[in-house]
Amino acid sequence: MSGIVTVEIKGYSDDVQAEFRITDMSGRLITGRKADSDTQSFDLSRQDSGVYLLQITINGKSAVWKIVKQ
Repeated sequence: MSGIVTVEIKGYSDDVQAEFRITDMSGRLITGRKADSDTQSFDLSRQDSGVYLLQITINGKSAVWKIVKQ
């Protein structure tokens, strides 16, 4: 299925605090959630083609990844 983004957290355990946020380039929140397992999937199939930002915060440290949907 096109438009599915899957993220795996290596070393995930119940004491890991992880949050995910996907926004469009204007900063509008598309989806966000706290992790409840080592693998998280996000369905972007209903979103327009373009560039999105995935912000991952694990135990207070953040990283941002670009997602290009065609």
